[in-house]
Amino acid sequence: MISECEKALDPRTSGKFIALHAEYVDIDSDAITECARKILPQLKSQAFDVSIYSNHECHPQPHSPDAAQWVFLIDCLNFSFWTDSEEKFQILYNGKNYTGYFALCAAIIKAISGNIPILNAAFCATISEQHVEAIFESSTSVKVPLLKKRVEVIREFGKVLLEKFDGKFENAIRQSGKNAVKLVEIIEKNFPCFSDSAIFQETRVKFLKRAQIAVADIHACFHGKGLGEFDNIQELTTFADYRIPQCLVYFGILKYKPKLLDVLKQEIDNGSVYEVEIRGCTIRAVDNLVDALKKLAAEQKHMYDDVTLNAIVVDFFLWEFAREHKDVVSKYPFHKVRSHLY
Repeated sequence: MISECEKALDPRTSGKFIALHAEYVDIDSDAITECARKILPQLKSQAFDVSIYSNHECHPQPHSPDAAQWVFLIDCLNFSFWTDSEEKFQILYNGKNYTGYFALCAAIIKAISGNIPILNAAFCATISEQHVEAIFESSTSVKVPLLKKRVEVIREFGKVLLEKFDGKFENAIRQSGKNAVKLVEIIEKNFPCFSDSAIFQETRVKFLKRAQIAVADIHACFHGKGLGEFDNIQELTTFADYRIPQCLVYFGILKYKPKLLDVLKQEIDNGSVYEVEIRGCTIRAVDNLVDALKKLAAEQKHMYDDVTLNAIVVDFFLWEFAREHKDVVSKYPFHKVRSHLY
């Protein structure tokens, strides 16, 4: 048995460890090389980098009031929007319906536009379930998943910010001293809803999907400047959710054994060996893809000197690719886990 206090592996080391011992998931090195050849020109032609974050109408802008608070609240609530039915949970805002993650973003900006003080820590600390339900009122018959958990998370957001950061997330950012990994640690230590680990081969492994993406989104929102400036942003890994591995399966990078494919026909449990292997191998595969991209870029001399290559950029690219090609990518299997972790 492993002790809870025993030191856990960080996300990158966890990915390596899980991939080394995985029984149900393989990583195809040839497919990684081929994928790198396909997407490197796209990364350059699209001038793709983290600034894409600001391109969406429901995202805060660097100059938005309380932009850091806004980004952090989104990432506190960024979990579990999938449904089994054709009808989806969606939010109507400015005449447009949004689903999935962007339904969350639309709900928050709609609340702000309606003068609901959703970014105020004191307001959030005691918010009622009825108020949260109204904020997430769907334009379809499908309600937002895990409503009670979202209430709990919003209250935690408010209470912890008040008790430890004078009500402002930007104070947590400043405590990090421009260290992305330290900010992830600050978030994980102080906000229990971001704790994201599992036991694998008698070893505690960490994924920290939402804590890492919170830091990445701050970096992206502020275009790497001011509150978004971190000296070691490249140390973050990909954000191990369910959409990135599905995209990696599409590219042939992740290979699922028949037993796993059969299991994935049903919802699986958080912390199960199947989920842990998929998430861990996703981290490792993206790290290997970043290495392949860097190697390919170096072989082209200075053609790709202006292209940023790290796990965050590749994650953002794959996530956008999956959205833009959802008719094809969605045909590939993904693991359904009803969890507040992603």
